[in-house]
Amino acid sequence: MRRRVGRPEESSTVKHAKVWVHQNRKTGVNCPCCNKLVKVYKRRLYSTMAMLLIRFYRLGYDGFVHITKVIELTGLADYRCGDFAKLSYWGLIEEKSNDSTEKRTSGYWKITDLGRDYCSGTVRIPSHVYLYHGECVGFSNELSDVNESLGVKFNYSELIANGSN
Repeated sequence: MRRRVGRPEESSTVKHAKVWVHQNRKTGVNCPCCNKLVKVYKRRLYSTMAMLLIRFYRLGYDGFVHITKVIELTGLADYRCGDFAKLSYWGLIEEKSNDSTEKRTSGYWKITDLGRDYCSGTVRIPSHVYLYHGECVGFSNELSDVNESLGVKFNYSELIANGSN
């Protein structure tokens, strides 16, 4: 295991700064090079996300479906937030690769086998995902099933807390 390094000073190397930022990213620090916040966020799979997945599952599609069609068929217009896409961090849905250079995403999604198993209650998955710059960097050891997730309401203070949840 690497020993902990102290906060970089003006004369420190970039390598020293990188090590220090990496060691402190769970609690959140300002990068000494660019002064931007660097933090790993712990996100829970909560009730709204589980409900969105179940509604998508109930459509019965095997292939990719555009998100606008999913919204139309499931009445999810009130949930046009990023919660649906976040289900991909757990591997419950996957997005079709984007061939366009003009759009950030393809907008086409499908439920995975794991997503189907989760909706049917036959598997337990990590209750939390760790995100760093929008990328999954790990999962919690705590597991939950779909019923447990449906009982968990979104908690803003838990999300924004400094790695304490």
